[in-house]
Amino acid sequence: VNPPNVGPTASITIYPDSLGGLTPEYYQFSELTFSSSNSQDSDGLLVAFNWIFNGEIVSTSSEWVSSFDEIGIYQVKLGVKDDNGIWSSNVSTNFKIIENTAPVVEITITEIDGSNFVFNSTSSDSEGSVVAFEWLVNNEVISNVANITWSAPTSGTYDVTFRAMDDGG
Repeated sequence: VNPPNVGPTASITIYPDSLGGLTPEYYQFSELTFSSSNSQDSDGLLVAFNWIFNGEIVSTSSEWVSSFDEIGIYQVKLGVKDDNGIWSSNVSTNFKIIENTAPVVEITITEIDGSNFVFNSTSSDSEGSVVAFEWLVNNEVISNVANITWSAPTSGTYDVTFRAMDDGG
C-alpha cells in the first residue's frame, strides 16, 4: 500500500522585483512575468498550471507574461496539478500598476566642421530613471550612449532622432 498522495501547493512570484508599496507596484506598460517556480509537490511532479486573470484562464504554462496599460490594482490566481491528478487550491496575489510617463529629453547638435557633429542629450524621468539611449540617423541606430560625435559619410540632409527609455520600459 502506497502512502496517500500529498496535494500540491501553488505559489506566485512576479518578476521583475516590485518598485515597492504594501501592494507590489509596477509601471504601466512594463512586461511582468508571473512564475510558478516556487510551487511544489512534495511527493511527485507538477504537470499542469492554470493562470486565472479576470475570471478567465489566460495561460496553462508554468509562467504567464503580460503587460498592463491601465493603472489600478489587479489580481492573478494560480492553480497547479500534480502527477496524481490532484489540483491545489488557487492562490492569488494582488499587484498595482502605477503611471509611467515617458522620459523628458533635450538634444543639441553642434557642427564641428562640415562633416563632423557632436550630438548631446539630457534626459530625466519623473518617476524613475533613464536606463537606455538610442541615436538614429536616417532611421538607422548609430549609438546607444547619451552623447556622441558623428561623421557624415557624404554631404546632404540627414534625419537625426534621439530616444531615451526609462526603467519602466
